[in-house]
Amino acid sequence: MVCSGFIRIAQCGLDDHFCQDENQFENVARELGMRFLLVMILSMGMVLTLGCEKESHTQQAGNIAVVDMDQIAMSTGFDKALGEQMMKINSQISTHLNEAQEKIRQDLQTRQQALGDNPTEQQKADFEKYSYELDQQYRQELNRAQQTSNQAHTSMIGQFRQQITPIAQNVARERGFDVVMTRTDAMLLVSPNADITQDVLAMFKESGMGNIPIRPRNMQQPGPSQDGSPSAPVSPMPLPEKKPQPEENSQETITLPPSNQLPVQ
Repeated sequence: MVCSGFIRIAQCGLDDHFCQDENQFENVARELGMRFLLVMILSMGMVLTLGCEKESHTQQAGNIAVVDMDQIAMSTGFDKALGEQMMKINSQISTHLNEAQEKIRQDLQTRQQALGDNPTEQQKADFEKYSYELDQQYRQELNRAQQTSNQAHTSMIGQFRQQITPIAQNVARERGFDVVMTRTDAMLLVSPNADITQDVLAMFKESGMGNIPIRPRNMQQPGPSQDGSPSAPVSPMPLPEKKPQPEENSQETITLPPSNQLPVQ
């Protein structure tokens, strides 16, 4: 006869002492089994609780909305208008630099001819010094021109972002997001639920926004040259016989298509 209970594995006949109260062992076994089951249930409860807390923290950490500004710029036509404006600015800068370079060439040629065929050593040294100074001035003008172009591009994009930002914030609040980020190439994966680009674009169209200031801020305005053509929005290089050019106060804007004619994504 085998004694019942999971703690008895030997036959009762091997030890009469262990078989004196079989019911007692059954009760002990039953009690131990219940305790074991209770421990398992509590352990599972702790795992479930920790799992829920982990999931809750994950949702909280991932409560971030993403906006694709490039897509909004293309959908509203801002990217095309910005490109056209930058081509205009860079063309003006290029014209200004070409004029400055030609003036330097003519000035050096005139001075060299004035020296004659037999200039003195001092005249040669003075000419070389003057030529070097003009070359340095032109290099500085090239750097200023590059800075002007970069500043114009950054300024106009900043104005566009200033109009989109409050709309993105409103959309994010309505959908329960705490943080809004612009999409970048570093984002390998964005959940469709986190992408609010289309909602932002729809609200932008509903707002009726059509004119976005495109004039670079805190920059010199192009002024007309002697022949009537506009000069570049950069400070004139202090070349010999260079006359200051008058400023022209005007502000250009990018005119976007009416909101009801914007392409629907």
